[in-house]
Amino acid sequence: MWATFSVSAQKQTQDSTKVSEKLFRNFRIEADMVPLAMLALGNNEIYSFEGAVQATFLGKYYPVFEAGFAGADKTADNNIHFKTAGPFARIGLDFDVMKPKPGKKPTNNHFLAGVRIGYSAYSYQLNNVNVTQDYWNETITRNYTNIEAQNAWFEIVAGIRVEIIPKLYMGWSVRNKNRFGETTPGEFHSYYIPGFGKNKSSNWGVNYSIGYMF
Repeated sequence: MWATFSVSAQKQTQDSTKVSEKLFRNFRIEADMVPLAMLALGNNEIYSFEGAVQATFLGKYYPVFEAGFAGADKTADNNIHFKTAGPFARIGLDFDVMKPKPGKKPTNNHFLAGVRIGYSAYSYQLNNVNVTQDYWNETITRNYTNIEAQNAWFEIVAGIRVEIIPKLYMGWSVRNKNRFGETTPGEFHSYYIPGFGKNKSSNWGVNYSIGYMF
């Protein structure tokens, strides 16, 4: 009886372990190298630093959390000076488009496609803004500081990840970013949105990442 119970319990433990391994396999930590390259090339007007944590479920689902810090310091041709800095975050899900070939060992290289939802809450300032007063018909220069703003957007993402050496990955991704909502004409708005880019209805972005799998 004890032998039967011991074998049964051991079998259930092994079965549950197999199920757990199939559900969650591993996770990868990544850092984006593109912002560092831009700084090295002398682009000091806009800067950004970001990383990501991506897990693997069932061998084909890749939930991901991305976070970073970005800012801009730019003077326009009309001498208006804009400055901002703040954090941003994205959450999303990727799918592995590559399907394993029958009879061949599964590869650790991936062609991923997915979506992201991004959000940033930040403040910015505008200096040397010329404002015309209708009543007196004169123009005065004003400075605006600590203007609070928040923006949300969604992204369509596609890219590859290649295992260079065991557990070390490199790869790139292309992103199409689209804002939720539009800027109201005539109101002040941020020239740059951390994590999204220039304040337009849509932007394109490229990431080149180095990551390690645990």
